[in-house]
Amino acid sequence: MQTESVYRWVLLGICPTILILGNIIYMAYLDGPIAVNKDGFVNRILVKRGWFWTTVIGWLCILRYDAKRQWKSSLKRYLILTLWWYVFTQGILWFDIPPIMDLIFKYSGGSCNFDIYDSDGNVNLKFQDSWRRRIKSWRMIYDKVKDYQKNGKNPLAVDSKLMDFVTGSIEKAIEHYSYHIKSNIMIKEISRLLSDLNITYSTEQINDFIKNFISNTTVGNSSGANSTLDNSFACRLNGGYWQGGHDPSGHIFLLTLMILFLVGESKQFIVGAVMRVVDTRKYVMDKIKKICNEPMANASVYERRVRKLMRCLSFSASYILWENPVILLLLLLAIWVWNFVITVIVFHTLTEQLSGLFFAYVVGALLYYDY
Repeated sequence: MQTESVYRWVLLGICPTILILGNIIYMAYLDGPIAVNKDGFVNRILVKRGWFWTTVIGWLCILRYDAKRQWKSSLKRYLILTLWWYVFTQGILWFDIPPIMDLIFKYSGGSCNFDIYDSDGNVNLKFQDSWRRRIKSWRMIYDKVKDYQKNGKNPLAVDSKLMDFVTGSIEKAIEHYSYHIKSNIMIKEISRLLSDLNITYSTEQINDFIKNFISNTTVGNSSGANSTLDNSFACRLNGGYWQGGHDPSGHIFLLTLMILFLVGESKQFIVGAVMRVVDTRKYVMDKIKKICNEPMANASVYERRVRKLMRCLSFSASYILWENPVILLLLLLAIWVWNFVITVIVFHTLTEQLSGLFFAYVVGALLYYDY
């Protein structure tokens, strides 16, 4: 009973502890913001699809080590967590209900922002949080306006000169800054792009035009969920920037759920599975040496290398994927913990991190407190 109590508090204390330590590290040792590529491999392929990887590896371990046949209880907890993750971060598309996190953001004063220029006629550095995302949004806005112009009709009675000016200024911005990024040139000064054009409009007119234009020309998906810009997905899809309100950290929310699920469901087998890996390490090394030293008659050097490589890969896949999938679980858990640390140090305010953690624990803690 004492061991179970310790495990429970370790499980429930992991994420809050990381959040507290991460913020202490940030305040004590870091002087300013850290540049992190949000569109990098880890974030784009792993974290953004985190629930998929957690599902695959988590259930691989549950089914492999479930000697007591408790998978039905695991399935119940998994379905509850999945439903909560979906409602909180994805919404209920069938009823055009935005995600809970977007509703919190919207009703706390947030909106979809299209202010691509600041009041001085410069590129607005607060529009998007990186140059690559900024340019990507410019392209999306530019393409939408150009497509509208190509139709030759003007059902919205848009000022054609203003429309030409907007596309011209965005095109100029894309060319200028894309060149700097591709050439790895640091962008230190923001030139007054608008003053170089013959027709001048106020930045307020331009920004208002873009937002009104996108809002009036946005075509929703089959469910109609994206016919307005009141959710983060529709906002990003149309080149906007979700900004202004309280934005509960979706990363903290998702990472917390994934860590709770992996650590919670591995309680029954984690110690035995890890000990098995430790006990078989000599067998694994001997097996690999045997494969590498195995003679192969009537084969060229290249063929021998390929065959040995394929046998090593086959043995490793069998050893890890089926015999010891706990290796993958520990690796994935380490990735989620590391990303949790990075998210705490780099992204969102402390209150937004805490709200993401809170909403994850609303369901997660209830499921695993008495487990």
